[in-house]
Amino acid sequence: MLELVLPTDCVASPVALSPSQHRAAKGVMRGLERGDCAVLQDRGSDGKTTVLGYVHQQLGGVLIGVRKILAKLAAYEPAAIEEAFLDLIDEHIAEHDLLIVDDLHLVKNVVESCDYIRKSLFDAVLTVALESAAAA
Repeated sequence: MLELVLPTDCVASPVALSPSQHRAAKGVMRGLERGDCAVLQDRGSDGKTTVLGYVHQQLGGVLIGVRKILAKLAAYEPAAIEEAFLDLIDEHIAEHDLLIVDDLHLVKNVVESCDYIRKSLFDAVLTVALESAAAA
């Protein structure tokens, strides 16, 4: 599973991290200091949302979860997942220095499923999103 963090709302309550989550958060923040993006990835559900919430609390920006992605998709045709996602990213990159996308693996699960007709297009969308973030 992976989470994408792009440089481009703060959490009201403090986020408590376990030692391993704290190391992961510091790794994400160190990655953002060194480059245009950072990816948080693990093999299961080990608190990535908590880590990204902490990063959001520390650095600001906007935190986009699957609810915002689905809300954006509601205005599109069902097979236009890529367009909805890219429009959502572009909308927020224009307004924020930091863009944190949580639960990206849930979107990738759909667009990489055996029944999805536009396989591999989401990789192109992620490439364009990264280019947009680097240019912002």
